[in-house]
Amino acid sequence: MDGGGVEAMPDLIPEPRYARFAREAGECVLDDPLLDAGPGTGGTARWLRRELGAATGWDLPAPPAGETRGGRAVIRLALRPERARTAGAESYELHVTQRWVLLEGADPAGLFYAAQTLRQLLGPEAHRRGGPPPPRPPRRARRGGAERGGPARRPPLGGAAGRPAGSLPLWAAALGPAAIWAVLVAGAVLWRAARRLRGAVLAFGGVLLAGAQASIVRANLHHSDWHDADPVTVGAVVTVVAALAAGAVGALVSRRTAAPVTPGQGPRMDVPEGERRVWLSRTANPWLSLLAAVTGVVALVALLVGVAGPAEPMWMLILPFAVVSLAVLACSSVRVRVGERGLDVAFGPLGWPVRHWDAADVEWARAENRTPAQVGGWGYRLSGLGVTVMLRSGACLVIRSGGKDFAVSVDDAERGAALLNSLAGSRARRP
Repeated sequence: MDGGGVEAMPDLIPEPRYARFAREAGECVLDDPLLDAGPGTGGTARWLRRELGAATGWDLPAPPAGETRGGRAVIRLALRPERARTAGAESYELHVTQRWVLLEGADPAGLFYAAQTLRQLLGPEAHRRGGPPPPRPPRRARRGGAERGGPARRPPLGGAAGRPAGSLPLWAAALGPAAIWAVLVAGAVLWRAARRLRGAVLAFGGVLLAGAQASIVRANLHHSDWHDADPVTVGAVVTVVAALAAGAVGALVSRRTAAPVTPGQGPRMDVPEGERRVWLSRTANPWLSLLAAVTGVVALVALLVGVAGPAEPMWMLILPFAVVSLAVLACSSVRVRVGERGLDVAFGPLGWPVRHWDAADVEWARAENRTPAQVGGWGYRLSGLGVTVMLRSGACLVIRSGGKDFAVSVDDAERGAALLNSLAGSRARRP
Protein backbone atom coordinates (compact mmCIF):
# COMPACT_ATOMS: atom_id res chain seq x y z
CA MET A 1 0.00 0.00 0.00
CA ASP A 2 1.77 3.06 -1.25
CA GLY A 3 1.75 6.49 0.39
CA GLY A 4 3.58 8.86 2.71
CA GLY A 5 3.41 8.37 6.48
CA VAL A 6 3.20 4.87 7.82
CA GLU A 7 1.08 3.86 10.78
CA ALA A 8 1.31 0.71 12.87
CA MET A 9 0.42 -2.41 10.99
CA PRO A 10 -2.58 -4.30 12.37
CA ASP A 11 -2.26 -7.91 13.36
CA LEU A 12 -2.55 -10.11 10.28
CA ILE A 13 -2.27 -13.88 10.08
CA PRO A 14 0.05 -14.92 8.54
CA GLU A 15 2.24 -11.87 8.95
CA PRO A 16 2.83 -10.21 5.54
CA ARG A 17 6.32 -9.72 4.22
CA TYR A 18 5.61 -6.11 3.31
CA ALA A 19 2.82 -3.70 4.29
CA ARG A 20 2.66 0.08 4.12
CA PHE A 21 -0.27 2.16 5.34
CA ALA A 22 -0.47 5.75 4.07
CA ARG A 23 -2.22 7.97 6.61
CA GLU A 24 -2.12 11.09 4.45
CA ALA A 25 -3.82 9.31 1.57
CA GLY A 26 -7.12 9.07 3.46
CA GLU A 27 -9.47 6.13 3.74
CA CYS A 28 -11.38 3.89 1.38
CA VAL A 29 -14.95 3.72 2.66
CA LEU A 30 -16.59 0.47 1.68
CA ASP A 31 -20.30 1.25 1.89
CA ASP A 32 -22.18 -1.30 -0.20
CA PRO A 33 -19.28 -1.61 -2.68
CA LEU A 34 -19.25 -3.23 -6.08
CA LEU A 35 -17.30 -6.41 -6.81
CA ASP A 36 -15.43 -6.52 -10.11
CA ALA A 37 -14.31 -10.16 -10.57
CA GLY A 38 -11.80 -10.76 -13.33
CA PRO A 39 -11.39 -13.98 -15.34
CA GLY A 40 -10.78 -17.05 -13.20
CA THR A 41 -11.73 -15.36 -9.92
CA GLY A 42 -15.29 -16.67 -9.61
CA GLY A 43 -14.55 -18.89 -6.62
CA THR A 44 -13.09 -16.09 -4.52
CA ALA A 45 -15.91 -13.76 -5.60
CA ARG A 46 -18.53 -16.22 -4.37
CA TRP A 47 -16.67 -16.60 -1.08
CA LEU A 48 -16.57 -12.82 -0.55
CA ARG A 49 -20.25 -12.41 -1.34
CA ARG A 50 -21.17 -15.16 1.09
CA GLU A 51 -18.88 -14.21 3.98
CA LEU A 52 -19.00 -10.41 3.77
CA GLY A 53 -22.65 -10.43 2.74
CA ALA A 54 -23.63 -12.41 5.83
CA ALA A 55 -21.69 -10.06 8.11
CA THR A 56 -22.43 -6.65 6.53
CA GLY A 57 -25.52 -7.09 4.40
CA TRP A 58 -23.60 -6.14 1.24
CA ASP A 59 -24.80 -7.64 -2.02
CA LEU A 60 -21.45 -6.96 -3.75
CA PRO A 61 -22.99 -6.78 -7.23
CA ALA A 62 -20.88 -6.70 -10.37
CA PRO A 63 -20.48 -3.25 -11.97
CA PRO A 64 -22.97 -2.86 -14.84
CA ALA A 65 -21.33 -2.44 -18.22
CA GLY A 66 -20.80 1.22 -19.12
CA GLU A 67 -21.82 2.56 -15.72
CA THR A 68 -19.67 5.30 -14.20
CA ARG A 69 -20.14 3.69 -10.77
CA GLY A 70 -20.96 7.04 -9.13
CA GLY A 71 -19.58 7.27 -5.61
CA ARG A 72 -19.54 3.58 -4.81
CA ALA A 73 -16.19 1.98 -4.05
CA VAL A 74 -15.09 -1.06 -6.00
CA ILE A 75 -13.36 -4.27 -4.90
CA ARG A 76 -11.44 -5.69 -7.86
CA LEU A 77 -10.18 -9.24 -8.18
CA ALA A 78 -7.46 -10.21 -10.66
CA LEU A 79 -5.10 -13.07 -11.36
CA ARG A 80 -1.47 -12.26 -12.18
CA PRO A 81 0.26 -15.56 -13.06
CA GLU A 82 3.52 -13.73 -13.78
CA ARG A 83 3.86 -13.05 -10.04
CA ALA A 84 4.57 -16.73 -9.43
CA ARG A 85 7.94 -16.42 -11.18
CA THR A 86 9.12 -13.63 -8.89
CA ALA A 87 7.18 -13.91 -5.63
CA GLY A 88 6.33 -17.60 -5.72
CA ALA A 89 3.16 -19.63 -5.90
CA GLU A 90 0.19 -18.55 -3.75
CA SER A 91 1.61 -15.02 -3.34
CA TYR A 92 -0.60 -11.96 -3.64
CA GLU A 93 -0.75 -8.16 -3.42
CA LEU A 94 -3.47 -6.05 -1.87
CA HIS A 95 -3.71 -2.35 -2.85
CA VAL A 96 -6.11 0.15 -1.27
CA THR A 97 -6.87 3.66 -2.53
CA GLN A 98 -9.69 6.05 -1.72
CA ARG A 99 -11.78 4.70 -4.59
CA TRP A 100 -11.00 1.02 -4.92
CA VAL A 101 -9.45 -2.05 -3.39
CA LEU A 102 -7.40 -4.27 -5.71
CA LEU A 103 -6.67 -7.92 -4.87
CA GLU A 104 -4.11 -9.59 -7.13
CA GLY A 105 -3.05 -13.23 -6.77
CA ALA A 106 -0.37 -15.24 -8.50
CA ASP A 107 -2.92 -18.06 -8.67
CA PRO A 108 -6.42 -18.77 -7.29
CA ALA A 109 -4.96 -19.85 -3.95
CA GLY A 110 -3.06 -16.56 -3.56
CA LEU A 111 -6.17 -14.58 -4.48
CA PHE A 112 -8.14 -16.51 -1.88
CA TYR A 113 -5.56 -15.55 0.75
CA ALA A 114 -5.80 -11.91 -0.34
CA ALA A 115 -9.55 -12.02 0.25
CA GLN A 116 -8.98 -13.47 3.72
CA THR A 117 -6.52 -10.67 4.47
CA LEU A 118 -9.04 -8.06 3.31
CA ARG A 119 -11.60 -9.47 5.71
CA GLN A 120 -9.07 -9.21 8.55
CA LEU A 121 -8.36 -5.57 7.66
CA LEU A 122 -12.09 -4.81 7.83
CA GLY A 123 -12.13 -5.88 11.48
CA PRO A 124 -14.25 -8.26 13.58
CA GLU A 125 -17.48 -6.92 12.06
CA ALA A 126 -16.55 -8.52 8.75
CA HIS A 127 -16.76 -12.04 10.15
CA ARG A 128 -19.93 -14.04 9.81
CA ARG A 129 -22.40 -13.16 12.54
CA GLY A 130 -23.49 -16.14 14.54
CA GLY A 131 -21.29 -18.41 12.45
CA PRO A 132 -18.20 -20.36 13.37
CA PRO A 133 -15.08 -18.50 14.54
CA PRO A 134 -12.32 -17.74 12.06
CA PRO A 135 -10.06 -20.72 11.37
CA ARG A 136 -6.88 -21.00 13.38
CA PRO A 137 -3.73 -19.69 11.70
CA PRO A 138 -1.12 -22.12 10.41
CA ARG A 139 1.90 -22.71 12.56
CA ARG A 140 4.26 -21.55 9.84
CA ALA A 141 3.36 -18.77 7.42
CA ARG A 142 4.85 -18.72 3.96
CA ARG A 143 6.04 -15.45 2.54
CA GLY A 144 6.00 -13.74 -0.83
CA GLY A 145 4.40 -10.65 -2.34
CA ALA A 146 3.54 -7.22 -1.11
CA GLU A 147 0.71 -8.57 1.08
CA ARG A 148 1.30 -12.28 1.60
CA GLY A 149 -0.76 -14.23 4.10
CA GLY A 150 -4.00 -16.03 4.73
CA PRO A 151 -5.68 -18.39 7.16
CA ALA A 152 -5.07 -22.07 7.33
CA ARG A 153 -8.02 -23.01 5.15
CA ARG A 154 -7.03 -23.68 1.55
CA PRO A 155 -9.03 -24.03 -1.65
CA PRO A 156 -10.61 -27.48 -1.89
CA LEU A 157 -10.28 -30.32 -4.35
CA GLY A 158 -11.83 -29.37 -7.63
CA GLY A 159 -11.80 -25.64 -6.91
CA ALA A 160 -10.27 -23.03 -9.12
CA ALA A 161 -6.85 -23.84 -7.73
CA GLY A 162 -7.32 -27.57 -8.09
CA ARG A 163 -5.85 -28.08 -4.62
CA PRO A 164 -7.16 -29.92 -1.55
CA ALA A 165 -9.38 -28.08 0.91
CA GLY A 166 -7.33 -28.94 3.95
CA SER A 167 -10.41 -30.46 5.57
CA LEU A 168 -8.65 -33.83 5.46
CA PRO A 169 -4.90 -34.46 5.14
CA LEU A 170 -3.81 -35.99 1.85
CA TRP A 171 -2.24 -38.99 3.56
CA ALA A 172 -5.48 -39.69 5.43
CA ALA A 173 -7.59 -39.33 2.29
CA ALA A 174 -5.32 -41.78 0.45
CA LEU A 175 -4.52 -44.30 3.19
CA GLY A 176 -7.90 -44.30 4.95
CA PRO A 177 -9.83 -46.24 2.28
CA ALA A 178 -6.76 -48.41 1.62
CA ALA A 179 -6.57 -49.35 5.32
CA ILE A 180 -10.27 -50.23 5.40
CA TRP A 181 -9.83 -52.38 2.30
CA ALA A 182 -6.80 -54.11 3.82
CA VAL A 183 -8.82 -54.97 6.94
CA LEU A 184 -11.64 -56.39 4.80
CA VAL A 185 -9.22 -58.52 2.78
CA ALA A 186 -7.42 -59.77 5.89
CA GLY A 187 -10.69 -60.65 7.59
CA ALA A 188 -12.06 -62.44 4.54
CA VAL A 189 -8.86 -64.46 4.09
CA LEU A 190 -7.91 -65.28 7.68
CA TRP A 191 -11.30 -65.62 9.38
CA ARG A 192 -12.54 -69.12 8.62
CA ALA A 193 -16.16 -68.28 9.46
CA ALA A 194 -16.15 -65.57 6.78
CA ARG A 195 -14.83 -67.72 3.92
CA ARG A 196 -18.28 -68.48 2.57
CA LEU A 197 -19.03 -64.76 2.48
CA ARG A 198 -15.60 -63.78 1.16
CA GLY A 199 -16.82 -62.78 -2.30
CA ALA A 200 -19.77 -60.82 -0.93
CA VAL A 201 -17.67 -58.93 1.62
CA LEU A 202 -14.92 -57.99 -0.82
CA ALA A 203 -17.31 -57.01 -3.62
CA PHE A 204 -19.51 -54.94 -1.31
CA GLY A 205 -16.58 -53.23 0.41
CA GLY A 206 -14.72 -52.47 -2.81
CA VAL A 207 -17.69 -50.88 -4.55
CA LEU A 208 -18.70 -48.98 -1.41
CA LEU A 209 -15.22 -47.47 -0.90
CA ALA A 210 -14.76 -46.58 -4.57
CA GLY A 211 -18.24 -45.06 -4.81
CA ALA A 212 -17.77 -43.01 -1.64
CA GLN A 213 -14.50 -41.55 -2.93
CA ALA A 214 -16.04 -40.78 -6.32
CA SER A 215 -19.06 -39.07 -4.69
CA ILE A 216 -16.85 -36.89 -2.50
CA VAL A 217 -14.65 -35.83 -5.41
CA ARG A 218 -17.66 -35.06 -7.61
CA ALA A 219 -19.35 -33.02 -4.87
CA ASN A 220 -16.28 -30.80 -4.48
CA LEU A 221 -15.67 -30.13 -8.16
CA HIS A 222 -15.89 -26.48 -9.26
CA HIS A 223 -16.12 -25.15 -5.69
CA SER A 224 -13.59 -22.83 -4.09
CA ASP A 225 -14.62 -23.84 -0.56
CA TRP A 226 -15.30 -27.38 0.59
CA HIS A 227 -18.13 -26.04 2.75
CA ASP A 228 -19.95 -25.25 -0.51
CA ALA A 229 -19.71 -28.80 -1.81
CA ASP A 230 -22.76 -30.19 -3.57
CA PRO A 231 -24.98 -32.67 -1.71
CA VAL A 232 -23.86 -36.28 -1.92
CA THR A 233 -27.29 -37.79 -1.29
CA VAL A 234 -27.78 -39.11 -4.82
CA GLY A 235 -24.22 -40.40 -5.01
CA ALA A 236 -24.55 -42.08 -1.62
CA VAL A 237 -27.79 -43.84 -2.60
CA VAL A 238 -26.35 -45.00 -5.92
CA THR A 239 -23.19 -46.22 -4.18
CA VAL A 240 -25.09 -48.23 -1.56
CA VAL A 241 -27.36 -49.81 -4.17
CA ALA A 242 -24.39 -50.69 -6.38
CA ALA A 243 -22.48 -52.10 -3.39
CA LEU A 244 -25.43 -54.27 -2.37
CA ALA A 245 -25.77 -55.56 -5.93
CA ALA A 246 -22.05 -56.32 -6.11
CA GLY A 247 -22.22 -58.09 -2.75
CA ALA A 248 -25.12 -60.23 -3.97
CA VAL A 249 -23.19 -61.21 -7.10
CA GLY A 250 -20.13 -61.97 -4.98
CA ALA A 251 -22.19 -64.19 -2.69
CA LEU A 252 -23.57 -66.16 -5.65
CA VAL A 253 -20.09 -66.62 -7.10
CA SER A 254 -18.66 -67.69 -3.74
CA ARG A 255 -21.28 -70.42 -3.39
CA ARG A 256 -19.73 -72.28 -6.34
CA THR A 257 -17.55 -75.06 -4.97
CA ALA A 258 -15.11 -77.38 -6.66
CA ALA A 259 -16.32 -80.79 -7.76
CA PRO A 260 -15.40 -83.43 -5.15
CA VAL A 261 -12.53 -85.74 -6.05
CA THR A 262 -11.45 -88.68 -3.94
CA PRO A 263 -7.95 -88.08 -2.53
CA GLY A 264 -5.30 -90.21 -4.19
CA GLN A 265 -7.32 -90.56 -7.39
CA GLY A 266 -7.05 -88.71 -10.70
CA PRO A 267 -5.49 -89.12 -14.12
CA ARG A 268 -2.00 -90.58 -14.10
CA MET A 269 0.86 -90.86 -16.55
CA ASP A 270 2.65 -94.14 -17.06
CA VAL A 271 6.30 -93.52 -16.23
CA PRO A 272 8.59 -96.50 -16.89
CA GLU A 273 10.78 -97.61 -14.00
CA GLY A 274 14.03 -95.67 -13.90
CA GLU A 275 12.82 -92.97 -16.32
CA ARG A 276 12.57 -89.34 -15.22
CA ARG A 277 10.14 -86.93 -16.81
CA VAL A 278 9.63 -83.18 -16.45
CA TRP A 279 6.64 -81.09 -17.54
CA LEU A 280 6.99 -77.34 -18.22
CA SER A 281 4.42 -74.70 -19.16
CA ARG A 282 4.27 -70.92 -19.24
CA THR A 283 1.41 -68.40 -19.45
CA ALA A 284 1.42 -64.60 -19.65
CA ASN A 285 -1.30 -61.95 -19.69
CA PRO A 286 -0.33 -58.97 -21.92
CA TRP A 287 -2.97 -56.70 -20.39
CA LEU A 288 -1.58 -57.17 -16.89
CA SER A 289 1.91 -56.51 -18.26
CA LEU A 290 0.64 -53.29 -19.85
CA LEU A 291 -1.04 -52.21 -16.60
CA ALA A 292 2.21 -52.86 -14.69
CA ALA A 293 4.13 -50.77 -17.24
CA VAL A 294 1.66 -47.86 -17.10
CA THR A 295 1.59 -47.67 -13.30
CA GLY A 296 5.38 -47.99 -13.21
CA VAL A 297 5.76 -45.09 -15.66
CA VAL A 298 3.44 -42.94 -13.54
CA ALA A 299 5.53 -43.64 -10.43
CA LEU A 300 8.80 -42.95 -12.30
CA VAL A 301 7.57 -39.70 -13.85
CA ALA A 302 6.28 -38.46 -10.49
CA LEU A 303 9.66 -39.27 -8.93
CA LEU A 304 11.62 -37.50 -11.67
CA VAL A 305 9.37 -34.43 -11.49
CA GLY A 306 9.85 -34.26 -7.74
CA VAL A 307 13.62 -34.68 -7.97
CA ALA A 308 14.10 -32.19 -10.81
CA GLY A 309 11.47 -29.67 -9.73
CA PRO A 310 11.40 -27.20 -6.85
CA ALA A 311 8.81 -29.19 -4.89
CA GLU A 312 9.39 -32.29 -2.82
CA PRO A 313 8.70 -35.69 -4.47
CA MET A 314 5.05 -36.69 -4.18
CA TRP A 315 5.60 -39.87 -2.21
CA MET A 316 1.88 -40.38 -1.59
CA LEU A 317 1.55 -40.73 -5.37
CA ILE A 318 4.84 -42.50 -6.09
CA LEU A 319 4.67 -45.27 -3.50
CA PRO A 320 1.14 -46.59 -4.26
CA PHE A 321 1.77 -46.67 -8.02
CA ALA A 322 5.16 -48.32 -7.53
CA VAL A 323 3.69 -51.02 -5.28
CA VAL A 324 0.81 -51.65 -7.69
CA SER A 325 3.25 -51.87 -10.62
CA LEU A 326 5.45 -54.47 -8.90
CA ALA A 327 2.47 -56.51 -7.63
CA VAL A 328 0.75 -56.59 -11.03
CA LEU A 329 4.04 -57.39 -12.78
CA ALA A 330 4.58 -60.37 -10.48
CA CYS A 331 1.13 -61.72 -11.40
CA SER A 332 1.36 -61.01 -15.14
CA SER A 333 3.08 -64.30 -16.03
CA VAL A 334 3.88 -67.70 -14.52
CA ARG A 335 6.23 -70.59 -15.26
CA VAL A 336 5.09 -73.98 -13.96
CA ARG A 337 7.36 -77.02 -13.57
CA VAL A 338 6.46 -80.56 -12.50
CA GLY A 339 9.40 -82.83 -11.75
CA GLU A 340 10.84 -85.22 -9.19
CA ARG A 341 10.83 -82.50 -6.52
CA GLY A 342 7.15 -81.80 -7.05
CA LEU A 343 5.42 -78.65 -8.32
CA ASP A 344 7.10 -75.24 -8.70
CA VAL A 345 5.21 -72.09 -9.75
CA ALA A 346 7.48 -69.12 -10.54
CA PHE A 347 5.87 -65.67 -10.81
CA GLY A 348 6.74 -62.70 -13.01
CA PRO A 349 9.26 -62.23 -15.81
CA LEU A 350 12.16 -62.85 -13.40
CA GLY A 351 10.72 -66.10 -12.08
CA TRP A 352 10.46 -64.81 -8.53
CA PRO A 353 8.89 -65.41 -6.07
CA VAL A 354 8.45 -69.20 -6.35
CA ARG A 355 5.87 -71.40 -4.63
CA HIS A 356 6.84 -75.06 -4.16
CA TRP A 357 4.84 -78.17 -3.25
CA ASP A 358 6.63 -81.44 -2.64
CA ALA A 359 5.18 -84.34 -4.62
CA ALA A 360 4.53 -86.33 -1.43
CA ASP A 361 2.36 -83.47 -0.08
CA VAL A 362 0.07 -83.32 -3.11
CA GLU A 363 -3.16 -85.22 -2.41
CA TRP A 364 -4.34 -85.03 -6.02
CA ALA A 365 -4.05 -82.96 -9.18
CA ARG A 366 -6.44 -82.43 -12.05
CA ALA A 367 -7.25 -80.10 -14.95
CA GLU A 368 -10.32 -77.89 -14.64
CA ASN A 369 -11.77 -75.09 -16.77
CA ARG A 370 -12.21 -71.82 -14.90
CA THR A 371 -13.12 -68.26 -15.83
CA PRO A 372 -12.25 -64.90 -14.23
CA ALA A 373 -15.92 -64.49 -13.21
CA GLN A 374 -15.71 -67.65 -11.11
CA VAL A 375 -12.64 -66.60 -9.16
CA GLY A 376 -13.27 -62.85 -8.91
CA GLY A 377 -11.04 -61.39 -11.63
CA TRP A 378 -7.53 -61.56 -13.03
CA GLY A 379 -4.22 -62.18 -11.31
CA TYR A 380 -3.74 -63.77 -7.88
CA ARG A 381 -7.30 -64.39 -6.67
CA LEU A 382 -8.87 -65.70 -3.46
CA SER A 383 -12.36 -67.19 -3.71
CA GLY A 384 -14.50 -70.11 -2.63
CA LEU A 385 -12.46 -72.23 -5.02
CA GLY A 386 -9.28 -71.50 -3.10
CA VAL A 387 -6.29 -69.66 -4.58
CA THR A 388 -6.28 -69.20 -8.35
CA VAL A 389 -3.64 -67.53 -10.50
CA MET A 390 -5.94 -66.44 -13.33
CA LEU A 391 -4.14 -65.21 -16.45
CA ARG A 392 -6.60 -66.46 -19.07
CA SER A 393 -9.87 -68.35 -19.24
CA GLY A 394 -9.74 -72.07 -19.82
CA ALA A 395 -7.83 -75.03 -18.47
CA CYS A 396 -6.15 -74.70 -15.07
CA LEU A 397 -3.85 -77.07 -13.20
CA VAL A 398 -5.57 -77.62 -9.85
CA ILE A 399 -3.91 -79.34 -6.88
CA ARG A 400 -4.90 -80.06 -3.31
CA SER A 401 -2.27 -79.99 -0.59
CA GLY A 402 -2.92 -79.85 3.12
CA GLY A 403 -6.65 -79.61 2.49
CA LYS A 404 -6.28 -76.40 0.45
CA ASP A 405 -6.74 -75.96 -3.29
CA PHE A 406 -4.40 -74.08 -5.60
CA ALA A 407 -4.97 -73.50 -9.33
CA VAL A 408 -2.96 -71.84 -12.08
CA SER A 409 -4.10 -71.24 -15.65
CA VAL A 410 -1.60 -72.94 -18.00
CA ASP A 411 -1.60 -74.79 -21.29
CA ASP A 412 -1.53 -78.61 -21.38
CA ALA A 413 -2.79 -78.80 -17.80
CA GLU A 414 -4.00 -82.41 -18.27
CA ARG A 415 -0.48 -83.79 -18.81
CA GLY A 416 0.91 -81.76 -15.93
CA ALA A 417 -1.77 -83.09 -13.57
CA ALA A 418 -1.23 -86.70 -14.75
CA LEU A 419 2.53 -86.51 -14.19
CA LEU A 420 2.11 -84.91 -10.77
CA ASN A 421 -0.36 -87.63 -9.71
CA SER A 422 2.11 -90.32 -10.83
CA LEU A 423 4.95 -88.70 -8.92
CA ALA A 424 2.77 -88.26 -5.82
CA GLY A 425 1.68 -91.90 -6.00
CA SER A 426 5.22 -93.18 -6.36
CA ARG A 427 6.38 -91.09 -3.41
CA ALA A 428 3.47 -92.40 -1.30
CA ARG A 429 4.41 -96.03 -2.10
CA ARG A 430 8.01 -95.58 -1.02
CA PRO A 431 8.83 -97.03 2.44
